[in-house]
Amino acid sequence: MAGLVRHVRLMVRALGLAVRRRREVPEDGAAIPYGGPLRPMMWVFTALTPLEVVLVELAVPWPPVRVVLTALGVLSTLWFLALIATMSTYPHSVDPRVLRLRYCSFTDLRVPVAEIDGVRTIRRDHDATSSGRVVEGTLVLDVMSSTNVAVTLRGDHEVGPGLLARAVDFWADDPDRAARLIRAELRG
Repeated sequence: MAGLVRHVRLMVRALGLAVRRRREVPEDGAAIPYGGPLRPMMWVFTALTPLEVVLVELAVPWPPVRVVLTALGVLSTLWFLALIATMSTYPHSVDPRVLRLRYCSFTDLRVPVAEIDGVRTIRRDHDATSSGRVVEGTLVLDVMSSTNVAVTLRGDHEVGPGLLARAVDFWADDPDRAARLIRAELRG
């Protein structure tokens, strides 16, 4: 339950940041966007949810049921808007100290730049069940089952409770720029 409350709090905060057109990136850091492939699909769902509310109003004859279904439809619309907002307001980022890899309000991994050995761009397709898991020593943070940036670490890094990884594969909307930004921080 505490995890759900934390996600909801982060999503509501993301809506506030989006309204103010702000992102959570350190002043001396650079944002690395990652939600490009998901946004069109998320906007479609967001647009369809109010239509569902209208259909419920027209099709369901029982007022108490209509009220509940309408409330759920409104909450669904807000949830989709918040999810879209998290992709924009909580991007990956890199600064002189940390590479921060995020996925909406669900994943927030911080890798000290000093622990990064190298970075390269390489597109990999993954099994849908591998997202957020360590596969053969590599943490996979994909978008739509694909990654396009590979970061190798100087040793094992804790990426979750009891989970160690020697590398992280993640998705960036512009993988070449992401790799350049990370390399620039490695050079100091």
